[in-house]
Order: sequence, then structure tokens, then C-alpha cells
Amino acid sequence: MKRIAMVASILLAAGCGKQAPDSQDTAATEKTAPGSPLSALPSIQAPNGDDEVLVTVGTHTLLRSRLEQDVNIQYSALRDRIPADQVDAFRAAATARLIEQFVVQTLLKDEAARRDVVATPEEEQQALDGLRARIESQGRNMDEALAKSPMGRERLIDELRTGLTIEKLVAIMLPASPEPAEQEVEQFIAENGDRMQRPERIHARRVFVAVDPKAPADIRGAGRQTIEKLRETLVNGDMSFDDAARNHSDCPSSARGGDLGWMERGRMGPDFDKAAFALTTGAISGIVESPRGFEIILVENHEDAQQVPREEVVDLLKKRSRQEGLKSLIKTMLLEHPVEYAPSISNVIPDSLIVTP
Repeated sequence: MKRIAMVASILLAAGCGKQAPDSQDTAATEKTAPGSPLSALPSIQAPNGDDEVLVTVGTHTLLRSRLEQDVNIQYSALRDRIPADQVDAFRAAATARLIEQFVVQTLLKDEAARRDVVATPEEEQQALDGLRARIESQGRNMDEALAKSPMGRERLIDELRTGLTIEKLVAIMLPASPEPAEQEVEQFIAENGDRMQRPERIHARRVFVAVDPKAPADIRGAGRQTIEKLRETLVNGDMSFDDAARNHSDCPSSARGGDLGWMERGRMGPDFDKAAFALTTGAISGIVESPRGFEIILVENHEDAQQVPREEVVDLLKKRSRQEGLKSLIKTMLLEHPVEYAPSISNVIPDSLIVTP
């Protein structure tokens, strides 16, 4: 479900961007099962006008405009987390990753067409229902999220359909990974002792009142008074933390009642860590101040560092085995269906796409 999860993450991370114009594939409209919930939505069509062709896979092309657009979408969704001195490195890595994604996806889509593999209307509806549940769990409306997505409604739905088709094909071509042998599990644990410890983590909520770091003292003081009154209300039991976050927090987590989920140290910054990791389960913090504002933290659960459960190691080894099988499958496809690349991107073609007989 990796591709379907990607669709949801784009909707959740970038719900306020501009819609992206349709563009790019020179192939005919995607094959869709009769009566499909997605069939009424058009697939991506080739644009008019000249545009540099960067990658060619059979009858499909990746255009420079589409690649640049997708890099910008990924950057926009994560820009607040990328230090200024790492932007170029991020864009280069995103470019290589998107080229690889296009090639692999196209090879698998063509193979699915040759084998007449297509998602059923029931499978599509189930995926749509799952996507809707994820979006609405964030306090958002799915139709609005689709409309505001920087990728555009049609393309996001097309990505969802593609993910279903590819998952179905891979399930046919690659049988389920067998249980790893006991010796393999023991060897992995022995060789990765330093990775077998799950770090201390907490499940927390926050109410955050934002204040511009450059704001004068009186504005900052007003922000502190607001958070102090909210904390007093919470401590007195006059309002639930969920309601306080939904109605008064400036954090995107407000849509979830301030729920930040599980997190390890370092995710939210030193001021947050110092206060949150010192709290006992169920405790509400004092006022936590940072250059960006003020917050109150509630810790709902606190787990000390612990050994990674054995069943997680087994799952990891099964996933690794499946990934190796998929890599081998893609290599065979690349040898059977050569891919053409424009000279202008020769320095960013991923090694995984360069194969020799």
C-alpha cells in the first residue's frame, strides 16, 4: 500500500497549494474496470507544445515540466523541515527518486496491461474509503483536500488507481515471502545489536499559540497570557485537552485534538523535548516557550527504550526478501524493455536503473 499511502500523505501535507495542470503521458487513457468508481475521472494526457523529453519507456515519456513540477510538490510539502543549506541536495535526491519511480511504475503498468491485470470496482472503492478515512481523521473534508492538492484531483485519483493495479500485479508475480529461518533471525539480531533497541518515546498532544519571533514584547506578552488562561482552564477541568486544541491551537495537529502521535526525542526541538519527556503519563506541562510561541503539552503514554520485538524482526526480514525479489523483477524488465534517457539527466540516473546483461 506504499503508493496509496503516498497519495494520502500528499493530501495531508500540502492541502493548501495550487492545483497542478494536467500533463504528460503519451499513452492512451488508463485501462479501468467497467463500473469503476474512478472511471469517470480522466487520466493524465500529453500536453500541447514543445517540452524536453527526459525519459522514454516504450510509448511513455517523462517530460521536464512534469519532473520539475513533482520535485516542487515534494519540496513544498517538506520545506519547513529542510535546512537552507540542504535544499539543493534534497532537490537532487528527489529528482533521482522521481525518475526511478516513473521508470519502475511504467514498466509495471505496461506489464499489468499485457497480463490484463486491473483493479476491480470493489477494490477501488475500498481504497477510496480508506483514503477518505485517513483524510477525515485529520479533521479535513476529502473533496476539499482533493480540490486543493497541488497535484490536482484527477492526477491524485490516477495515482491511486495505479497503486492498486501495481499492487495486484506484484502479488501475482511475486509469491508471499516465506517465514525466515530461525538461524536467519538469530543472525540478524546478533549482527544488528545496536539497532535492536527502540528509543524512548512518548505519545503526546499539544496546544500551541503562535507568536511571530519578531513581534514586540507586548504582542508576545499577550500570547503568553492566552496560553496561561488555557492551561488554567485545563488544570481546573473546565475544558478537555481535545477541545482546547481544536478551538485554540495554531498547530496543524489541532484538527486531531492536538494529537502528535508517537515520537522520539529530537522530532519537535529541545524546548519541547525537555518539557515533554520529563512528564509522567497523563500529566500536563507548564508553559513551554520557544521563539515561535507558547505551548502546553499532554503526555498520554510514555515508553522507555526497549528491545525491538522478535515479530518485528521477522516482518522486517520478510519485507527485505520481498524487496529483493522486486529488485530482481525490475532488473529483468529493464533488460527486456530498454529505457532511453536524455543526456541532460545522465548525472542523476539512479544506479538501480543501470543494468547490464
